[in-house]
Parts: sequence; C-alpha cells; structure tokens
Amino acid sequence: MADVARGGLAAGSGSPSFGTGVPDESSNGKKGKSGGPLGSLISGLGGGIKDLFGNKDKPVRSPTDKPRPRDIQPQYKFDEKIDKRLLCLADYYYREGSFEKIQFARKWMRNALIYQGYHELEWSEINVAWDILLQDSGDYAFPNNYYRSLIRQGIRAYVQNEPLMEPVPSNDDAEAMAAAKAARTALEIIKKSVKYDQIRVEEALNLRLFGNSFRFNYFSKDPRHGYVTTPVYQDADVLLSPGASVCGQCGPLEGNFSQCPGCQAPISQTMPPVVSRLPFVAGSVRYPKGEIITEVVNPLEVYLRSSSYDLWHAPFIVRNRVVDRLALQSAFPDIQLAPSGDEGGGEAYSTGGDLGLIYMQSLADLPGDPTQFAAWYERATAAAKALLIEVWLRPSAYFFDKELVKRFPDGVYICKTGDVLCEGRNESLDDHWTHYVFNKVPGRIWGDGDDDLIPPQLKLDETDRLIQRNQGYNSAPLLVIDSQRIDKNEIINDPSTIIECKSGGRPISDAFAEIESKPLSNETAMWRSMQLQDMQFHAQVSPAAMGQHETGTNTFGGQESAAAKSDNALLPNLMLWKVADETWAMQVLKLASQNWLDDRVRSVNGINGRWEFSKLRGAALDMDKFTIETRILPIDPAEQESFSQAVAAGVLNPQDPRVVRKALDLWHLDSELDTSYEDTKMQWKEIEKMKQSVAQSNPQDWAKALAMRQMGEQVSQATGQPAPQVPLPGQIQPVLIRDNDMAHIQVCRTWMNSDEADDSPQLMQLVLEHAQLHMMNAAKSQMMMAAISGAGGEAPGGQPEQQAGGPKQPGGTDKKQEHGGQVPKNPVKRQQRAEKGQAAKPNRPQPSSGNQYARKRLT
Repeated sequence: MADVARGGLAAGSGSPSFGTGVPDESSNGKKGKSGGPLGSLISGLGGGIKDLFGNKDKPVRSPTDKPRPRDIQPQYKFDEKIDKRLLCLADYYYREGSFEKIQFARKWMRNALIYQGYHELEWSEINVAWDILLQDSGDYAFPNNYYRSLIRQGIRAYVQNEPLMEPVPSNDDAEAMAAAKAARTALEIIKKSVKYDQIRVEEALNLRLFGNSFRFNYFSKDPRHGYVTTPVYQDADVLLSPGASVCGQCGPLEGNFSQCPGCQAPISQTMPPVVSRLPFVAGSVRYPKGEIITEVVNPLEVYLRSSSYDLWHAPFIVRNRVVDRLALQSAFPDIQLAPSGDEGGGEAYSTGGDLGLIYMQSLADLPGDPTQFAAWYERATAAAKALLIEVWLRPSAYFFDKELVKRFPDGVYICKTGDVLCEGRNESLDDHWTHYVFNKVPGRIWGDGDDDLIPPQLKLDETDRLIQRNQGYNSAPLLVIDSQRIDKNEIINDPSTIIECKSGGRPISDAFAEIESKPLSNETAMWRSMQLQDMQFHAQVSPAAMGQHETGTNTFGGQESAAAKSDNALLPNLMLWKVADETWAMQVLKLASQNWLDDRVRSVNGINGRWEFSKLRGAALDMDKFTIETRILPIDPAEQESFSQAVAAGVLNPQDPRVVRKALDLWHLDSELDTSYEDTKMQWKEIEKMKQSVAQSNPQDWAKALAMRQMGEQVSQATGQPAPQVPLPGQIQPVLIRDNDMAHIQVCRTWMNSDEADDSPQLMQLVLEHAQLHMMNAAKSQMMMAAISGAGGEAPGGQPEQQAGGPKQPGGTDKKQEHGGQVPKNPVKRQQRAEKGQAAKPNRPQPSSGNQYARKRLT
C-alpha cells in the first residue's frame, strides 16, 4: 500500500513504561491474581509491553461501519476467476492513463515533427498534407532547423556531465567495504552490458523533446546471451581405510579377519573400516546466463496518473506498445494469443484507439524530408503485430481483494494482449522503473521539454520566408500585361508571376508594367538576430560553446568559460537526475544480486598497463551493506585552475587525502585513483579485528598486561633503562613499507572521534596505541629515506676504506671536526649541522668588478 502517515511509537509524547514493581490494581480496586514482588514485576512488564504494542495514543476517527470490499470498489468483479480479475484491473488503469495523456501526446508529437524538419506541415490522425508545397517549396520545405541544432547541443551537455555513481559502505566494518567494492565492480560490468553511453544519448533526446524519459530494468534470459554449464555434485560413501586386525604373533594386519592368514591364530583385536561421505561430480546442469537489460522507454508508451507527485507516489504505471506477434507468441508458446475476431495490432491504429501508439507508428513512417510523403509501411504490416499492454500496480490498488493481496504482497505485474492474460506475477514497480524529468512542473508528474524553443523557431521561419520572398521579387518582379495585346505564353524571359489585365486601347508601351519590390529594412536583420539570441538563451547554450564567434569572447580560455557556464545551467536538472541515477544503480545491483549465479568476468586495462580480471558473483552484493552516492559537479576550468594554483603555491598539501579527493571530484576522475583507498580499507579491517579481540579477550590478560607495564615503568625509573614494550592483548603490529602510515593514522583519528569510541575504553586504548605505532613506523621510514639519500651523495666506488685506526677524513686526518667535535653517524643530523654551518658563514658579496678574490692576472 501507499505510504500513509500514521501514529505508532512516535505518535505519543511520552516514553513507554515497562513497569515499576507496584502491585497491579484492577478496576474495582482489588489486587490482581499474581501477588508478591515477582508477580507485581511481571504484571508491570506485561502492562508496559501491552501499552507499547497496543498503540496507547490512538487517533480519533469518525464512528462509521467498516466498509465491505464491494462497497469500496462496486464495479470490481469479485465473483470472477483470478485471471479475469487481473484483466479487469489492467483495463481499468489502462483506460484511465490513456485518457489523461491525450494532450501531452499531441504536444510531444508536435515537438518530434519540428525536430525532423516538418515546420509547416498540416497533420491529422489519418493523413499528412503539404498544401503549402503547391505555392513555393523553397520557402516552406527547407527551414533553418535551429531547433534540432540546439537540441543536439543540449544532448552534448547532458552526455558530457555524466554523474559519478559510486557505491559507498553503509558503515565502517570490513564487510561493508568489501560489499561496496564488489558493487563498484558490478556497476562497471552492468554499464558495459547495457550500453550505458547509448542509453544516455537516447535519454537526453527524450528529455529535450518530451521532457520525460523512463528506464525499465529487468533480467533477460534470452538465449542470445549464452549458457552456463555448472557441475552437479552428489554425496557418496568413500572407503578411506579398509580397517585393521591385530594378531598376537604377526602384529597389525590390513583388513578385518577372524583369524590370522599367516599363523592361523585367532585375531585378538579389530578396527572397523573408515567410510566418509564425500561429494563427487554426478553430472552437469545448463541454464541461460542472462543479462541485465536497461531499456529507454519513450514517454508516448507510458501512462501514469498525472496528479502524482513522483513515481514513488504513483499507484500504477502502464506500458503499451505494438510488438511482433510471432515474437510474442514465441515468448508464450502455451497460450493462444490470437483468438477469433481479434485483429492483432490493428486495434492500436483505429481512430478510437491509443493516440500515443498512433503517433509512435507514424513517426516510423516519416522519412524526415518535408518534400517526401510518408510511407505508411507500419499500417500495411498491422496484421503481423499485436498490442501488448503491461501494467504494474501497487498493493493499494487491490487491497480489497484478499486473494490478490496474499498472492501478490509486493505488487502485481499484469501482461495482456487483447483479452488474453499472458502473465501475472508478484513484482514491485519500484524495482524496475526510473523516471527522469527535464523541467519539473508543479502539480503533475509529467515534465516539460524544450518547449520554449518552438515559438522562436516559428518566428525565425516566418522571417526567413519574408527574406526569400523579397529576394525572389527583386530578381523577377511582378509583371502586369494587357492580355488582349500580349500572349503570356510567348514571353521568353518568363518572370515569376504574371498578372493579366485589359488596357482599354492604350499604346503598346502601356501594355505591360513591372511592380518592383522595396528593399528590406535594417530592422529585419536585427529582428532575426534577436530571435536567434532569444532561442539560444532559452536553450541555455552560448554561441562560443558551439565554436561560433561571440562578442567579447576572443580567447580560448573565454570559450572554455562560456562552455562551462552553459553546462552550469544544467545544475538544477542534475540535482533532479541525481536521485533517479541512484535509484537506477540500486535497481540494477539488486537484479545482479538476485540473478548472477555464475562468475561475471570483467577484463580491463589497468592503470599499470596490465590486463586485470575480476570475478564476481551476485552473492557478494549485500544490498544492506552499501549505498549509492552520486557526484554531479560540472567541469569548471576556472575552478580547476584555482585549485591547481592553490596546490602550486603550497596552500594545499597534495598528499592530504582530502585534497586528493577534491581533485578527483573537480576533474571527474574515479576514486580508485586515490592510492589511500586500499590502506583505508586495511585499517578498518584491523579495527574490526581489534573489536572482536576485545569482545573475546579475558579480563585477566588485560590486567596482567597492565601490571607488567606498571612494573616495567618502576624498574625503568630505578635503573634508568628504557621500559620493555608490553603489547596489549589484541594489538596488531604495523608493517613497515607495506602500510601507508598517514592513511592508517587518519582512519584511527576518525574512529577515535566517533561516538563508538566513547563506549569502549579498552578498544579506544588499543586504537590509540596502534596509531602511535604507525607514527613510529613513519619516523623509521623517514630515517630510511634520509639514509638512502645520504648514501647517494658519497663518491662513486662504494664505501671509503676502513683503516684499523678508525675512519679517516678525506684529508688524511682522523674523522673529527677541526675544532674537536665528533661527526655524527646519523645522516639526518649531519644534514642539519651542514645547514646550520652554511647559515653561519659570513656574507661575502661579490664586488662589482666581478673578481671576488681580487686575483691578478699574470699576462
């Protein structure tokens, strides 16, 4: 049923009571049957639970009789069989939806015709006429179709601003991170199989022309997707050991005997055979591999209740289309789909039929050239087709039918053609349908397309016709002749138009005259330019973004900025489509989790240039362990440049994971390019292991470890020696080189600042010490890098010779500084002392003559 706001646990203002231990009092003032403290406690708990689940604060309603199912839906056929009732429901909602959408279908058909170039065509439901071609085909048949060009620019902007859909873990445990990674791989496989780029192009065209587009997702078991052969295992008894016998004289023997085969002595001890049930291959099973399919559905095929807020609140959705009759019969070979008296697909073409389907088939007949007539092939092949109606209903549409509610608790899918029910099954429309809207309109579910471009296009057509007529009149003006004295058929230089008249006996020079046209005013060109600018403004497209010259934009950077501003105009639409994209991703991943029985293999050329192969089963997709997060940042070159300058100036640290993530967002790159992703996952797994070790640890082990630490500190204070390191139970030691210490420390800081850390002091201490160990590892790593850099600065040929007297300076003296100081062995300290010595040298500027040491030349 539809979501209805009700009371419940959140309806009351107070918290439920689970009893106070006070003896229960009945309504007459006497004590209850259960006496004593225990009885009063149980009674109090029972009363509290009764209040909790009994909805103590009940809403107030009108005291009416409970309605009967026949009163709720009088026209419903309660006495019919279940298939007839499903057909009744399908017909009812199909008629409701088709009646509501007639005007929308007409408007969408007009937009589609103008997109194809039919700007001045007279259209009816049964014919297409080009009466204006009899006048001048050059004026009317070849308009400047700016509408199509701007629509294509809108498609480009939609495709270029592709959202980044990324599965993210729903919590911080390792299983959620593994499920999110599996979902990320599965989403890439699904995009490849459904041809995601093509889907977005078709979808963008529907959004611009009709203002609406639908995605229908399902799992197809078409044999063209191939088959999978899986071995079938069966358990069988397998003899692991034949048993043994022990003879007192010969010793142990293999096998069970009553007497020894060697000495014929009786067997004193036997051991039975060892048998185990193990699986072995008994055969194989072959089943269709199947693929997830996403179809872009034209809104002319879809019916909804127009007053619904969105698809989530829509009580039904209907899809009707004309399909090949033989293909439909092959899908349901056991059902007779063409009963007597049914004309198949012809019912969709009758004048009283579905207007949307009439338009769909008419668009298939139009050649896209206004000078050519329609082919009408679709109507000629109507006998080979059938009208297929598919209906998805929510349980609220049939809640009065108890049998249907029991059989279809999630919703019902009804597939019919004519009066034949092809299929009815339990299915929710929320698992298969996604609705995209271009311009959201308050009060209805249907959106608007680029309808604001139609009036400027018609104005431009009229202006172009005015210019063409003027050019024609200037080149061949109108000629007026005396029809009694001049034969118009004998005129060699035939002008465009001849007007015949009678002169009344005047001279020959007065027998003809030309009507000259006047030149167009300058306002005509200005008017046309203004209309084109208005059209580009409504399309939210800058001329510079299309490669055209625009006043004030004279550089390549200016063109990039203009293109970015045009794309930024899509931001409200991107916010609308963000929710739809996330819904679509969850739908296809749910289909994968339920239907992927075999390993889906994906091969990609990895970042390292090697081919990587990933295997994934649907069982790895736990839908409760991850969510979909969509990023819709449009590409802005100015913002990218500012970010790059901030990094170059040192304001931002490029090694900071937050800076890396922001850079990936700005350049629309995949988050897997972040090298800290795997380290973050590893640290969350380590925290999960620590959490389990704390839950399973013995408190005595913790007390012993803390006592050992305290004893070590006391010994250290007494002797001056460093205290021994005593690890706490469950501590995980970091691994040098393998771990990215800074990424691990960041995860530890995130967990220690969470609310979960306040509830477990022991785990808090473990994670804190783990972060400190990573700090020590980071210091060791820095020392190793400094040692490597110091070793690289030595003279070639290896280490200097080590004499018996100890290390020597290059000058031959002992390795002591000139003033008696020892040279430190630590390369970091040597570098620091060298920098201090360089800074302590007196400043000796070079004289203006350029001779710093005042040397004299000998020649």
